[in-house]
Amino acid sequence: MQYASNSAAPIGDMMIVIGNATFGAGGGRIFMLVEAFTVFLALIGTTFLHEHRARVTYAMGKDKEVPDISVCFIPTT
Repeated sequence: MQYASNSAAPIGDMMIVIGNATFGAGGGRIFMLVEAFTVFLALIGTTFLHEHRARVTYAMGKDKEVPDISVCFIPTT
């Protein structure tokens, strides 16, 4: 792990080392790629969530599902 400070992607390198120790030789790179894909999906999901959050919050405010204090943040138009 001494080379992690000189690496362009130290977290990926650490995942490769841990994956190789856990899954055997060559398993670290697959482990790193699976984790990177999982993070990518989480970013896409978060983006979609925030695109529709205002509409969902507005609907919840209209249905009285949120406290009255949060209604002041919802536009009335």
